[in-house]
Amino acid sequence: MKRGMATKSIVAALSASIVLGGCATPNGGGGGGDQAGMNECMMAALIGGIAGAAINDNNRAAGAAVGAALGALACVIVTANTTQTKQEAEVQSAYKKAHRGTLPANIVVDKYQTSVSQNVTIGKPFRTDSEVVVIPGKNQPVNKVEEQITMFDPSGKQFKQGKKTLAESGGGAWNNSFTATLQPGVPQGVYPIKTALFVNGNLVKGTERQMRMQVTAVDGGYRVAMLEQ
Repeated sequence: MKRGMATKSIVAALSASIVLGGCATPNGGGGGGDQAGMNECMMAALIGGIAGAAINDNNRAAGAAVGAALGALACVIVTANTTQTKQEAEVQSAYKKAHRGTLPANIVVDKYQTSVSQNVTIGKPFRTDSEVVVIPGKNQPVNKVEEQITMFDPSGKQFKQGKKTLAESGGGAWNNSFTATLQPGVPQGVYPIKTALFVNGNLVKGTERQMRMQVTAVDGGYRVAMLEQ
């Protein structure tokens, strides 16, 4: 292998390890670690840009833009917040009133409704909000309720995924929100965002939701639009 190619391979590998490893963000929670994470992410984006320029001899500017964009995507921070709005006994009582005094034999997801912020700005947080109601079955208790978010870049490649536990045991009703921030420098295009509900570790059929966000570079800035499904 030629020395120049070997150098490029090393730079590319180093860039990838920093961008993908250095910018990992804990799922759920938020708080004091965000600033430190952002500092690491900004450094990753900078190194990504330098590495991209070094790899693409023919067009260093294009290479730098691609590398920086990878760093910006890796820097997307996702946090989550959950509030229980009803206890198990309350949702069971409501279910029995609507079903002639009986409870289901197996677990029922009585509600899973999601929405997303309509006004999104690059560099500022946007939110997905979900309302969840889960009824335990007479023969099937609820051991865990989780919501998952998955974000994809404009090429369709997954770049962020996380799960938030809503309950460790028992049914009930919850409001859950995921908050994410797209950083300046992210690639233009349509970003699919998917959410789904898991009960007892299993994906609940029919709860997969998809939203789409379009990012366009305009006059030195960005325009972001939520697309109709």
